[in-house]
Amino acid sequence: MRVFAAPPAAAGVVMARFIVGNLLKWGVITLGLYVAMVKAGLPGFAVMIGVVAALLPQMLGLHDGWTR
Repeated sequence: MRVFAAPPAAAGVVMARFIVGNLLKWGVITLGLYVAMVKAGLPGFAVMIGVVAALLPQMLGLHDGWTR
């Protein structure tokens, strides 16, 4: 229900949340790469290909021309 929803946040707050969210996302990806390659000893090339394969649909989906 929108009756009890908070009003929209200010632009600065929204931008700060966006930046923090992106930093957290890439921090998790970096930590996962470190664990996969250093701690688990997986081959770097295969791990990087897996990351690219996982992020490619997201990057393609963000492009406006390819979503129609």
